[in-house]
Amino acid sequence: EMLLPTMLRHWTVWPAVHTLNFYFNPLHHRVLVQNLVLVGWSGYLSHLNNGGLMTPKDEIEVTIKRRATLEDPDTPVIITAKATAPSANSVIGVLNR
Repeated sequence: EMLLPTMLRHWTVWPAVHTLNFYFNPLHHRVLVQNLVLVGWSGYLSHLNNGGLMTPKDEIEVTIKRRATLEDPDTPVIITAKATAPSANSVIGVLNR
């Protein structure tokens, strides 16, 4: 479900990066520019893989569940957040104390 949007972004970002890189940068700087953009692209993919941004409402729910776990250390709490796809949930983690 995330493959097509990610590939569309990939096909938007990388051709532009390579076009600008080959046109404006001298040969000895091209690898550096590609690696710097790759660091940002890897961070973006990691962000998508970890569920993206949470809404303030989701953040409040996660905080409440974490506080409940701190009050009762024997009760595991499963924290979920909505994924980017509609009606899909991904498990962020299980807190045990």
